[in-house]
Amino acid sequence: MKKDRDITKVFNPHLQYNFVIWLLIGVLLVYAAIATVTIIRNKPDIRIIAIEPTGTRLVSSDTDPVLEMERLKFLRLFAHLYNNYDAQTFEESVLKAFDWVTDEIWKSKEAEVKVTLENLQKTGTIQTAKVTRIAENAENQFEIEILATQYFRAKQVTKKGVLTLVVEDAVRSSTNPWGLVISSLSERWQDVD
Repeated sequence: MKKDRDITKVFNPHLQYNFVIWLLIGVLLVYAAIATVTIIRNKPDIRIIAIEPTGTRLVSSDTDPVLEMERLKFLRLFAHLYNNYDAQTFEESVLKAFDWVTDEIWKSKEAEVKVTLENLQKTGTIQTAKVTRIAENAENQFEIEILATQYFRAKQVTKKGVLTLVVEDAVRSSTNPWGLVISSLSERWQDVD
């Protein structure tokens, strides 16, 4: 007598293998769809709202005058943080200003910043400064004129300075709400007689 062959035993391993492959493909497709929807929903969508005397409005254009005013406020604040300090506030204010520069500028100025901090701690110098003029020389290149007064050892020295900056657009974030970054920075100073 011949043994009866059970046909399901012959094909069963192939069917099980294919079923597992198709199940795996289905699970991966569902995972990809859920991940895509989650990313789209959680995408940070930053909207700029302009507050004006006539009310509030959504800024919808890159050429909106509000953005130009914001750029000037950014430059004024950078110059203020970069030039107003004493031994106690130097690190906080200058390092905050350096949050808004490129890594290349920070690397080139890092040693200078450390030396300045050491000198401030030794001499107790205080510097106050005010922006006297901001002018755009070329597209995204600005000159900021500054009048600074340094107080140390019962002396007072007034200096006139010019910061030349190139400003580029960047991603807005909690550390850079302006959406701007300084990609070039140079300065000239002279004593005022």
